[in-house]
Amino acid sequence: MQEAKIRLIYNLHVKNKFFYRTISNEYYKDVKKKGLNPKNNPYQEMKKDLIQFFKILDFLEKKNFNYVYTYWPNEKPIGSKISRVHRKSLNKKYLDLTLSQKELDYYSNRKGGDIPYTVNHIAEDLINWDYPLTYLQINLIKKVQRWAKKKIKFSMKKIRISATSKFLENADFQRFGQEYIPCPYGSFKHFKKVINKYGWKTYKPFMLEKKHFYVRLKDKIPPEEIDFIK
Repeated sequence: MQEAKIRLIYNLHVKNKFFYRTISNEYYKDVKKKGLNPKNNPYQEMKKDLIQFFKILDFLEKKNFNYVYTYWPNEKPIGSKISRVHRKSLNKKYLDLTLSQKELDYYSNRKGGDIPYTVNHIAEDLINWDYPLTYLQINLIKKVQRWAKKKIKFSMKKIRISATSKFLENADFQRFGQEYIPCPYGSFKHFKKVINKYGWKTYKPFMLEKKHFYVRLKDKIPPEEIDFIK
């Protein structure tokens, strides 16, 4: 593809664009001072208990008690899927960024962060509904709910990172149901290299926001690259 055409695409779909995510106000000062580090797990102190908590949903399913989580926007997943998704999230070493304002608004309403918000919902259901739980399971549920209730006292803050940031160049381009490919965002030089190798057609439906994707960060983003949205 000619450089002039690539430059035009870059100016339209990268320049003056931003990626977004939310953070709990509990971590606002830390992020403002140190930036975003995908290797830091804010739930490390409760990780083992949270994993055992989510496994209760798998336990119930094996006993033919199918818990259904009703608070996702486009799906009502059964317990085993919620368990799998969140146990994976607790072990991740990456952070996802989105272009979608709709998705940003969804996470902005999940006070304290997605995991504490989800845990509180599920714990409330498990305590109030008639499930065949053991004494130890009930104690664990109450313990993680106490933790979640402290977390959800904090509102969420929106942040953004310029799509031209060089710190996006080592990220993965996460397409649902397909293998990861290099992230095209960052400098024009980087964009041109990626587009020439993989083709504009590969990225076009995603960069036009016709298909859903995340930019999956693996490296630290310094604070000077982050805008805090009021």
